[in-house]
Amino acid sequence: AIGYADKLVDVPIDHSNFIIADCSVPFYQAVFHGYVDMFGPPLNYSDNITYSVLRSIEYGVGLYYQLVYQPSYYLKNTEFDLLYRSNYQDLIPEISHNYSMANSALKSVGSAEIVDHRQLDENVFVTVYSNGIEIYVNYGPAEAKIGDVLIGAESFTVRGRTE
Repeated sequence: AIGYADKLVDVPIDHSNFIIADCSVPFYQAVFHGYVDMFGPPLNYSDNITYSVLRSIEYGVGLYYQLVYQPSYYLKNTEFDLLYRSNYQDLIPEISHNYSMANSALKSVGSAEIVDHRQLDENVFVTVYSNGIEIYVNYGPAEAKIGDVLIGAESFTVRGRTE
């Protein structure tokens, strides 16, 4: 079915959380990045939005929100009350900020393939793309320096060139 899709939505951005799993590997994303547009789970239902945005950037996955027009309280005590954080007007500032951040990271790698992904430090990962772009992501509470690359706390740094 993937061969017929032009977009994949709700792509996983974390591991299964089984006790035997040591870390998360973006295998799915590495296979399909550059061939089909991918979007992660709805950010407005994430337990930690900052982490989810950073993970999406690390994995090269676009941001996705599930939104409704009416105020969220219209859904209270209905079969749709799980959409408790979905009113688009309430989320416009957050969406704008997160999309701007993700776009600045991912705009130059949209059609590139993921050729490498490594953990460089306890909280620092790098994803390398076929066009020479490297995206460093730091999940830690303090800035990190890897070689000559400085990555802010809970932030990312994009380095490299395009062909």
